[in-house]
Amino acid sequence: MVGLFGLGLLLVGGLAGMSVAALLSGARGWAAMFGLATLLASPLLLLGPVQDWWRHRRGRRQAHASRPWHGGDDGYG
Repeated sequence: MVGLFGLGLLLVGGLAGMSVAALLSGARGWAAMFGLATLLASPLLLLGPVQDWWRHRRGRRQAHASRPWHGGDDGYG
């Protein structure tokens, strides 16, 4: 989960940096494109925390000691 967040942070930060660099160099069109790409990539920052929340929300699944839906004493009958 942390790796996905870090990857998203690296991507969004890189795009934002490229946008600022293009703006400072005078390439306003490129700066606008990198700015839009930054906005489009920003939901990637939620990917890791959302997956982490989903795993904790579901909890740990417990295996059944027997299989009551099959009947029998050993659970397999």
